[in-house]
Amino acid sequence: MEPEFTCPALQEHALFFDTLNELEEYLETVLGFKKDAKGALIPDPTKKKIPYDRNKITELLDRMLAPLFEHVSSP
Repeated sequence: MEPEFTCPALQEHALFFDTLNELEEYLETVLGFKKDAKGALIPDPTKKKIPYDRNKITELLDRMLAPLFEHVSSP
């Protein structure tokens, strides 16, 4: 299907997708959640929670900032 059906949005998403997943997994661990069969977050009493770390959140958001800004700024 390429190159007729390529889209810059796919490459742009790839630039911040891994970091976004890492942020999601981190927050799930902080909150003690897991995903059910449909992908909805639910409390998981067996999951070991970790303390919230503002610096970790800041670092993850900083890593996403430039590629995300590029993505939303593209025509």
